[in-house]
Amino acid sequence: MVFANSAPIYQPEPNGSLVPTENSPIIVKDEKLSFILSQENREAEVHVTYTFHNPTDTKNDTLLAFPYTSSDSVEGVSISVDGVKLSQDRITTYEHKSDYQSFLKAFDSTSFLYVDPVTGEQIKNWSGYDMVAEAKVITFPVSFPPKTDVIIELTYKQGSGIDQTSYINKTYLYQYLLQPAKAWKEFHNLEVFVFVQKGSYFSSNIPIKKYSGVFKNTIDSSDVLSDENEWDVYRGEFNELPAVNLALSTMSKDGLLFGIVNRNFYDAIGTGILWGISTIIILCMVYMIHGVKKWWIRWLIGPILSFVVTNLVIFTFYALFIHFIPAVVNGNWIGGYGVIITFFFLILYNAILYFPVMIISQYLKCRKDKRDL
Repeated sequence: MVFANSAPIYQPEPNGSLVPTENSPIIVKDEKLSFILSQENREAEVHVTYTFHNPTDTKNDTLLAFPYTSSDSVEGVSISVDGVKLSQDRITTYEHKSDYQSFLKAFDSTSFLYVDPVTGEQIKNWSGYDMVAEAKVITFPVSFPPKTDVIIELTYKQGSGIDQTSYINKTYLYQYLLQPAKAWKEFHNLEVFVFVQKGSYFSSNIPIKKYSGVFKNTIDSSDVLSDENEWDVYRGEFNELPAVNLALSTMSKDGLLFGIVNRNFYDAIGTGILWGISTIIILCMVYMIHGVKKWWIRWLIGPILSFVVTNLVIFTFYALFIHFIPAVVNGNWIGGYGVIITFFFLILYNAILYFPVMIISQYLKCRKDKRDL
């Protein structure tokens, strides 16, 4: 899924809130929503806990719908009702918009919101992304006893959207559809936790601030948070449903020099270093060979040896860049044409440079010899 006017940006998956398929008297007392944004595979591990309340004097049997478009199969969604895991035979999957659009009118969004992870700027002018059309939906029945609370938990993995050109490191984007929750009779108390690995930029379109309190009790089932010191925790608390869907973005700070995120800076650094090293090595090779009396060594062996040595050294430096300064090799390289084109011109440069430098060297040597005479 790609925007026509911004091809490098891939849209996030439109996962979102539980909704009743028909009018329901059920109240949402609170929702606890936790996102764990992993840097390993750039999936979000999502944990959602709803506390529902049936205020009526009669039992209410409701079919619940959940928009879900993860790359995982439906078996990747774990659903529990009052602590009892729901069996897969009670879950139905709908993949066609016509099957569920009538009860998902509350998406309240046909476009994708981009939140800049560095500046926090919100860009809303991308359109043509119909979340209802892109989503799959699963449904499952739940019985709400009279005057009773029911706790429903969902755990799943959500893939990210990707922006790979705005900054030197990739930006990973996540969208969670809060607005469908308007379909409940009432909604109260939303608490959002976002776990971001340390050394990352993070932004949200709703107020979520860095948090230092106790949090692990909300996501005991996660194996990812084995070391709490590896994570920055952000928390947002809302007495009522926010007026917008939730958009998150994160970008790693790994490999950044002096905190600079601009791609052109790393493009200039990388190409400048490689070209500079090539020039120095060729100058050294000419200096070593220009005094040799046998012409065929200067004009046949010399350029071949210079070309081989220079390129071996350059590829070695490139390998070091990949290991120690990965941001440099993530740059655009030669105006955005990529590593292959960069090395094509660099190898061509190494093949040609030897001859003019040797000619100049021989010319200067001849002039010096005449002066000495």
